[in-house]
Amino acid sequence: MSGVYLDASALAKLILVEPESVALRSLLRENPDRFTSRVAQVEVTRAVLRYPDTKQAPVRDAFAGVEIIELDAALAARAATIGPTGLRSLDAIHLASALALGAELDAFITYDARQADAARAAGLEVVAPS
Repeated sequence: MSGVYLDASALAKLILVEPESVALRSLLRENPDRFTSRVAQVEVTRAVLRYPDTKQAPVRDAFAGVEIIELDAALAARAATIGPTGLRSLDAIHLASALALGAELDAFITYDARQADAARAAGLEVVAPS
């Protein structure tokens, strides 16, 4: 594997210790090229706020070395029409962001079943290390 896209559910596992965290970190050691959407920073920061004992430094650390894909008008337009109608807005942005990478992307990492289904339907290889 080379380039991987991490959605918010994957990035959160780099901050909050969960059963899948070790396997995810192991996979990422093998994949230097990491990508995510700008919206993931908002999602993950908001999620971590629900755990008052977690400091914000781990949030910054989780994004270290991750290339951020900015949400521009073209990406927003693609996200508005992508995937099944039940796909949530932020998940659609993640999916459109990943698809914009084209050949640079080897895998889409998510722990969200609905997001995984949409990514597979769009032709992406989905990985959820556990």
